[in-house]
Amino acid sequence: MYNNQNNDPLFKLTVAEFKNLLNGDLTALIQDVVDRKLTEKESGRDEFTLDVDGAAKLMNISRQTIYQKIKEIPHRKVFGKLVFFKEELIKFIDQNGKKDIQK
Repeated sequence: MYNNQNNDPLFKLTVAEFKNLLNGDLTALIQDVVDRKLTEKESGRDEFTLDVDGAAKLMNISRQTIYQKIKEIPHRKVFGKLVFFKEELIKFIDQNGKKDIQK
């Protein structure tokens, strides 16, 4: 293990290189992690998050209804993809009832 007692920099970056790292490489890395997480969900390894299809299935409504009622349904948007937390959806259904969602 490296022990940097002098707080010396491990590497030097120009401002432009640092911006490129943040804008390109880091963004790509974050996108990769999000994609991998969504893939884990699709394979059943992640039981906490759902995509639109999973949310529609859990709520027993169509994808179209999800999109029509998206402002009412708890969700997050991660890199342009809708992500739903299972617990939040269950709470939402309990509080609103399915009939209110389908209206």
